[in-house]
Amino acid sequence: MNKMIQQLSVRMIVISLSALAVGGSLFCVQAHAEDSEKSAVDEIDYLALATRLFSDGHMDRAQEALAQVNVRAPGVDLHRYHLLSGLIALRQEKFANAVKRFQAAIKTPPLEANSAEEGKKHTWKPEPQLFYYLAQAHFGAKQYAETLKALDQGGKELLDKEGSYQLRAQAAYAQKKFDLALSTLSQAQKRFPNQPQFERMQVFYLMDLGLYQQATEVGRRYLTRESTDVEDHVAIGEALRRGRSFPEAIVVLQTANLRFPDSDKVLLALAHVYVDLDQKYSAASILEDAARIDPKYTVEAAEMYRQAKRSDLALFLNARVDNQAAKFRQRLSILLDQQRFEMVAGMAPTVERLGLTKDDQIRYAMAYGFYKTGDYQGAERYLRGIADPSLFESASGLRRAMRACDPTDWSCE
Repeated sequence: MNKMIQQLSVRMIVISLSALAVGGSLFCVQAHAEDSEKSAVDEIDYLALATRLFSDGHMDRAQEALAQVNVRAPGVDLHRYHLLSGLIALRQEKFANAVKRFQAAIKTPPLEANSAEEGKKHTWKPEPQLFYYLAQAHFGAKQYAETLKALDQGGKELLDKEGSYQLRAQAAYAQKKFDLALSTLSQAQKRFPNQPQFERMQVFYLMDLGLYQQATEVGRRYLTRESTDVEDHVAIGEALRRGRSFPEAIVVLQTANLRFPDSDKVLLALAHVYVDLDQKYSAASILEDAARIDPKYTVEAAEMYRQAKRSDLALFLNARVDNQAAKFRQRLSILLDQQRFEMVAGMAPTVERLGLTKDDQIRYAMAYGFYKTGDYQGAERYLRGIADPSLFESASGLRRAMRACDPTDWSCE
């Protein structure tokens, strides 16, 4: 679950960065860059060039051009310089550097703010967007308290920005301010009712906090949206399962199976619900369907059939397992369940060839199979190598049984 939340954070940063090129501050940078004749640099306006390269997505080249700017030359707009430096650092995920650059841009007025007519007072306030950029940089640097502070400094104007709600919720959650995170998402849902990401985040947060009943209530609303994907259905089905709302979990996941018939994730989640209900045959059948999508589930399906006392189906599926070690390890268990001890003893060459006798559980199972066929020497050969303390008592009991049993007595077992 923490991994899901981390992915949400990364996704938010990426989405926000994709919109940087159209931000009001960058428009200001580009507008000034077009007037290259006023540049303080000799022949090439490197600040204008860096701006264009940034807009075209060439971060490394933009950084190289920006390095050529003489920041001490008269007429250089340092506000633009720091802003563009911060944007490039943010896109390159150099968050500590981005923080410094945005802070400098906030403290440094743009060039036109210093060119007011004589006798006229010119006041300048940093744009709210600058504080949003700063908040993103703080968040990337895992400076969550500073993230919230920067968002507060951005003022009411940032309340019209969806990303600011996401950023605030994620920073608050990272600081374990769970009430603030959830209330922020509730406010965002009211302000942007057509945006599904806020309900999605709330579902994952509630699940992570173990509030499964609340998670399912939000999840039901969220699943009515057409934009939901496989992961959403699985996550909400899992929330219902953990909240022990098994009938609803089955409905959600079966609906998801109809919508996403090629998803093994849905089938696996549905199988877990039936396991919790102790309906192992149904779980095994679903896992068998999952194995048709991905053969790696064949072993699990066979094992579930074995636990459901359907050894015939378990053995049938076991024959389709590709991993030879896993295949014969499982087959040994199935044959023991079926009391087919001669076949267990007959597996000795294969077990030896695959190196399975390194497992003391396998050694004891083979010893038991030989014991049940009356081959006590074969049984002792496998018992002799057991080193697992948890099996000493069982191994000793088997040895006592062999010593007490008269081989000529057909009733001896």
